[in-house]
Amino acid sequence: MNDEANETRLFIEKLDREQEICVGLRELSRLQREVIENEAGLENLIEVLRRKQALIDELDGIERELAPLKKTWEHARARTAQDVRVQIEERSRHIREVLRELLDMEDEGRTALQDQREDLAAEMQKIALNREAQRAYGKAERRTRVKSRIEGTG
Repeated sequence: MNDEANETRLFIEKLDREQEICVGLRELSRLQREVIENEAGLENLIEVLRRKQALIDELDGIERELAPLKKTWEHARARTAQDVRVQIEERSRHIREVLRELLDMEDEGRTALQDQREDLAAEMQKIALNREAQRAYGKAERRTRVKSRIEGTG
């Protein structure tokens, strides 16, 4: 097998792994969304994020390895058999589709987290107002009791 054939085989292997990682990230993004929507706990969310980060780190490594292969692919493409070109183009297309879907899911997840954060802030504001009202009511009630004692009616 010549160097060009070896590079093409390696290119396909790296694209396959990149595709697997992207599909894994998509699944973890779905799981992340479920954890957020179901309020499954911070520990579960952190675990999903940890797993996603591990895949992202691996994807970064694959991308670094693919960069020179992509450059040589442009020159070798014309000399490569049609079926191999089709395989590579299909893999690349599928990776782009999964990445687009993944980015959309991440945007949706970010929006969901923002909504949840705003809901939590509104709930905390209500709690703070209720506490203030209770304190004010308690002070008014104490004043009434004190006033009643002073006036001898209590």
